[in-house]
Amino acid sequence: MITALCDGLGSGIKAHILSTLTSTIATHFAASESNLRRYIEIISQILPECSERNLGYSTFTISDIDSSGRNKLIEFDNPSAILIRNGKTERIQRRKVSVKYGKLGSREVYQSVIEMQKGDRLAICSDGVTESGRGEKGMQWGWEEENLAKFCERICRENKELSARQMAKGIVEAAIKNEGGQCRDDATALVINIRRPKKTLLVTGPPSHKKFDAYITDRVKNFIGAKIICGGTTAKIIADMLGRALHTNPAALGRGLPPASEIEGVDLVTEGILTLSKLEEMLDAGSSGKTENTPAEALMELLLESDIITLIVGTKINQTHHNPDFPIDVEIRRNLARRLKRVLENKYLKKVEIELV
Repeated sequence: MITALCDGLGSGIKAHILSTLTSTIATHFAASESNLRRYIEIISQILPECSERNLGYSTFTISDIDSSGRNKLIEFDNPSAILIRNGKTERIQRRKVSVKYGKLGSREVYQSVIEMQKGDRLAICSDGVTESGRGEKGMQWGWEEENLAKFCERICRENKELSARQMAKGIVEAAIKNEGGQCRDDATALVINIRRPKKTLLVTGPPSHKKFDAYITDRVKNFIGAKIICGGTTAKIIADMLGRALHTNPAALGRGLPPASEIEGVDLVTEGILTLSKLEEMLDAGSSGKTENTPAEALMELLLESDIITLIVGTKINQTHHNPDFPIDVEIRRNLARRLKRVLENKYLKKVEIELV
């Protein structure tokens, strides 16, 4: 797995172009195991120059982890990566390499090899994080790397199940807080967490025949991971088969969606098509920050915290809404499931399986 965090010179669109181009080039060269000095020289030559500073420049940190957990880390002008192991900062042994970087001349790049262990968290940030709060009381030079490391230690100790997404979000939110609610510089955090894959099962729509009611119920009952049911009829079938109560939660409303419900042993129960359509819209827009406690946002949060997602899609025609000769509701569910699979795999790198029943 190759990841890169890049911070282009300046801010806004120009910085975005520089960082995006650097990320593309850097990950390509890392994958091809090209000579380090050579590809940094190429980056410095290819990047378009900023009209104000007459310089094309972007920082970068590249993490290249193989299947054994060996992480080859390359750091150029970003704050030092922070490795949290067993709730404490682990020292990273770095090797300094001098390289030529365009008009800037000789610059230093740091290389390291980390044998990642289960439970490790590696935090990589832009200087908008470590320099946040500069000039504020008690932070003459900003938050600084030492204080960031202490923050990472604390939140990892407080929540041993803290996910990479939650940790990265927490780091950026803390940086914004240091700035009084609005960052003066781009603040980005990337966190890598070594753990077992998280699995989620999502069941939506009643099955084509009643004989499959027991099948979907057993899948929910015996599944190890997060369990989600989307659809009132589906929820009632499973609740009845399990002999458990189905409670509607009127407080769980938002953005015109029907309220969520509750079944003992199920992580989330929502309405079907409307909530899933809203989920697709949010995933397409990249709205990963949870702002309201709505069913769609709770659903999105669970899916983004997962690695392997199974969608069980019922294919029974809803007799109360549609003519059996025109099963449009079945096609809506199928197509919606396919679109969700596409966006979750292509944009969020999830592994998604669809099962029709």
